[in-house]
Amino acid sequence: MKRTIRHAFLAPLGIAVATLPCTARAAEKEVSLFNEWLHQQYPESQPWDIGAELRGRFELKDDAGVTASTDFVPGLAESREAFYFREKIHIGYKMDWIGGFIEGRDASGHEDVKADDVFDLHQAFLTIGNAKEFPLTAQIGRQELSYGDQRFIGKSDWSNTGRSFDAIKLRLENSFGWVDAFSSRVVLVDDGNFNVSNDYDYFSGLYAGSKQLMPWQDTQVYFLARNYGSQ
Repeated sequence: MKRTIRHAFLAPLGIAVATLPCTARAAEKEVSLFNEWLHQQYPESQPWDIGAELRGRFELKDDAGVTASTDFVPGLAESREAFYFREKIHIGYKMDWIGGFIEGRDASGHEDVKADDVFDLHQAFLTIGNAKEFPLTAQIGRQELSYGDQRFIGKSDWSNTGRSFDAIKLRLENSFGWVDAFSSRVVLVDDGNFNVSNDYDYFSGLYAGSKQLMPWQDTQVYFLARNYGSQ
């Protein structure tokens, strides 16, 4: 079957400088209790990263709209009660110059089928490089992308299913700062089927950050482009 793709190219979505007070701290990597116990009991297990996440929440919506213009508008607003549950399990291994990480995720939203996704692959990527020895590293595979306060690029962690990308990301990093170059396709959630990325939506960019350029703030500069089409 022949398919025709019409492309639209948007560039840039943003070129800007983001300034954050120097007192603001970047989010630290979470360490699971099992990992901490494993590394203390068996020092030779330090290269391993093994963990799980269990999350649940309850939402009550009474005439709640997606936007301010739809709040309390009959037919447009939403009223319902729903329980949301999400479970993740992951395993990773990191050597000096190469590493791997794989994570599965199951999501269910009782009374909200849009939040359902039977156990599926959320992340699976390979890392190449050692930033302590050489400034250029690579991360290849299904992964989360999060930058700044996630206004433009984020993992959408509040949603029950989250967001990941099939991507290639290169990072150049030294004592002055870092620059990421990436090309990706967002993964589409398809409950009951294996989640695949969108062949008609390419998202790429350059994203850089430095705390040395202006020592009183974290300066970030980015250039983003999206190339999308329809069948």
